[in-house]
Amino acid sequence: MAVHTVSPTENEGIVVVNCHDMRTTTIAWSKNHFGNMVWATESDALAFVSGEVKEGKEGDWTTIGVARRLLKGEMEQAVFDPKQMTGFPEGSRIVEASGLRVRKDGLSVAFGVSPWKDKEKGGE
Repeated sequence: MAVHTVSPTENEGIVVVNCHDMRTTTIAWSKNHFGNMVWATESDALAFVSGEVKEGKEGDWTTIGVARRLLKGEMEQAVFDPKQMTGFPEGSRIVEASGLRVRKDGLSVAFGVSPWKDKEKGGE
């Protein structure tokens, strides 16, 4: 079971609870916004989005995290950050509203991409 939690200091986190032995594993914890948690259907892998607010932009700057081998107690994590990837469309971002699709073995994730627009200035 994966749980999204928010602390009194407004940090957010994702915690996985192994219901067999009640062990908990913290997957992520930060000031970012987490969401779109999706389990792989044939693997103990969890994919999720992490969004960071950027002043003057519509929507968050979104990265995708994947945590694997969660039930074995040998967690492996990978983060897809478009800023670090060659070939990601310039001026675009991952769109959290399109959802995530995870391959059943947890080895790849599909997501939506959209141009990253500036916020409209109100009253001008």
